[in-house]
Amino acid sequence: MVLSRLLDLLFPPRCVSCAAPGSWWCDECSRRVVPVGVAPAPGNGLDGLLAAAVHRDPVTRLVKALKYRHAKAVAPGMAAMLAPLVRKVPGSDVLLVPVPLHPRRLRQRGHNQSALLTEALSESTGLPMSTALIRTRYTQTQTGLGRAERHRNVRGAFDWTGAALSSKTVVLVDDVYTTGATLAACAAACRTKGARQVWGLVVGKR
Repeated sequence: MVLSRLLDLLFPPRCVSCAAPGSWWCDECSRRVVPVGVAPAPGNGLDGLLAAAVHRDPVTRLVKALKYRHAKAVAPGMAAMLAPLVRKVPGSDVLLVPVPLHPRRLRQRGHNQSALLTEALSESTGLPMSTALIRTRYTQTQTGLGRAERHRNVRGAFDWTGAALSSKTVVLVDDVYTTGATLAACAAACRTKGARQVWGLVVGKR
């Protein structure tokens, strides 16, 4: 905490979207967010999808700051956008699970933005989280792929390595929902280990 305050004094934070001084995410950009809430998730293996916002600026810049610019300070604020949504998930035995990166991709990027979001969300809500979902093979980036290509690219690329999920409602946490291919592949891995329900929870929905 002391180190964080000292760094803020030495390097005053600026909004990751508009560069306004004073905070990592300013009130003006927050007011420009277009909320989504519960969204249809047809044919992707999910019982439901919850999205904080439409994936367009300033949310796009917020997501990119965490994902590519190592702006880890924005993770708690993004988790605050997700906290009211996760309370809409039915059931009492809810488990938060971040969408994993392959170890090679994790080394390249230096962090998993979905894991940072999940950790902050778990801390703020008290819901347990698990990192037992792993990516078993390295896949091509989904950027630039069509819907069918995205599904083929990640099909069978995940495995649940933890205890059986027979009584659990799994909430898969990710930054962005585009076609649902990655969440569908993660959901399939969770269902093979007995998950009662699988929901998706994302910051931005295209």
